[in-house]
Amino acid sequence: LRVARAEANLLTGLMQLLQESYVSYIKAGFNLRAAWKGFEATERIVARAGAAASTRFDRNVLSGVLFGIGGVNLAVSQLPTKVLKLVSIFGIPHDRHEGFRSLRAAAASGGFHAPLANLIMAGYYALIPSFAPCLVESYLREGLPLLQSQLDLYPVSAIHWWLGGRMLRLRRDPRAAIAAFRRSAAGGQEFEQVRHVNAYEIGVSRMALADWRGGSDPFWL
Repeated sequence: LRVARAEANLLTGLMQLLQESYVSYIKAGFNLRAAWKGFEATERIVARAGAAASTRFDRNVLSGVLFGIGGVNLAVSQLPTKVLKLVSIFGIPHDRHEGFRSLRAAAASGGFHAPLANLIMAGYYALIPSFAPCLVESYLREGLPLLQSQLDLYPVSAIHWWLGGRMLRLRRDPRAAIAAFRRSAAGGQEFEQVRHVNAYEIGVSRMALADWRGGSDPFWL
């Protein structure tokens, strides 16, 4: 129950961070702090169990703790400096390396949170280089094999194909990116938002090919 509550706080805090206002940042700070405290308390209980933890606790609880600790650290570490100072007041950690370590452990656990941990890491590798082009080569080196392994498991996943399209465009292959975005749209065709976000990405990718007419068409959907 504690892990479930902490996960709810974590997801609520992440959504509030996306609202990009100081009021929402403060609200997110409270939720992320509550999430961190929940995961931290559970981690201490697991640590006290020692070697017996794997038999005493369900593996989904163990992977949930790793996922939560990793998610909090990685998400907060990417905030702008001014926002990071504000959030740090709440005592929330922001160690990117610890975030990756915990997420990789959650992914390797085989628990319920393994796919989510892999998805967060793949999303990180796909999206962050858009804001820091100097990271493209190193992040794609890590991200593409990870994403391909997930596509092998979930071949019709709309979100995985969308991330694949973003990575392929970063690799300067807009034609392959367009194909990936189309597969993403096909995989999530029952969701209007998926159709719109892929139409936008296809338009941007066509513009990268100097196909101005084709690039403008998706924006009129």
